[in-house]
Amino acid sequence: MFALPVPRALSQLPVFSVASVLDGRGLNTASVRRAATLLLGGAAIAVLLAGGLAFIIGRRIAAPISALAGAAASLARGETVDLDASAVREVKDLHDALVTAGGAVRQVAAERHGREAAEEAERRASFLARATTALASSRSVIGTRRRKRCSRN
Repeated sequence: MFALPVPRALSQLPVFSVASVLDGRGLNTASVRRAATLLLGGAAIAVLLAGGLAFIIGRRIAAPISALAGAAASLARGETVDLDASAVREVKDLHDALVTAGGAVRQVAAERHGREAAEEAERRASFLARATTALASSRSVIGTRRRKRCSRN
C-alpha cells in the first residue's frame, strides 16, 4: 500500500487528518468520515456566516438608498427634504449630491417665479399704458367733437 509521509505535528491538524489515515496498512474509514464531517461542517458555518454578513451589509446599504430614492421624488416636486446622513461613503456622497441638487432646484424655481412675476408686472404696466393712451386719445376725440358741435350751434 502507498503511504503518504505526514509530519507528526501536521498530522494532528484536522486538515491533514485525511492524509494521515493512509498508513500503509490500509484506509481508516472512521478518520476519513471525521475529517469529511469537520470539513463540511466548517464549510456550512462559513457559508452561513457569509450569508448573514451579506444580509447585514445589504440592509445597511439598502435602507439609506431607499430613503434617498423617496427624497429624490420629493425634490422633483420641489419639496424641501431633510435626510439623515449614512455611514456608507457612497451613500453619503449621493446624499450630498441630492441635497445640492435640491438647493439648485429651489434656486431655479425662485428665479423662475421672480421672472414670471416681473413679466406679469410688465404685461400689466403695458396694458395700463395702452389703456391710458387709448383713454386719453378717446377723450381728446370726444372733446374735439364737443367743441365742433358747440361751435356749430
